[in-house]
Amino acid sequence: MKTGLIWILSAAVLVGSAGCAAKKSQEPQEGLAAQSASCEAAPEELHWNGAVYQLTNANSTVEPGMKYGYLSCDHGKFTPGDDGPGAFILYSAGNPGTSSDIVMFGQWGEGLYRKKP
Repeated sequence: MKTGLIWILSAAVLVGSAGCAAKKSQEPQEGLAAQSASCEAAPEELHWNGAVYQLTNANSTVEPGMKYGYLSCDHGKFTPGDDGPGAFILYSAGNPGTSSDIVMFGQWGEGLYRKKP
């Protein structure tokens, strides 16, 4: 009886950790939110709050909504940062209750990012 229970618990741990390993491989380097050729170019993908977003328009005119946070950039590597000179600002695209899109303001303009399924 104990052997069967131990086997079931071991199998549950293995299945659970396999799911975590698969998810982790899709994440960028720790602390890295996006990467681009330079800080002057909009990144094609943005990792924010556990989700991945795809750039749909590098020069959008969508009205920004709620401020989500800031990114700093060093040689094309975007990482979470603070408000200050050269900071990139992330907003919801319009009302965050009706849209999961993100607007990122950068030197290229206003990038619109759509959540990947």
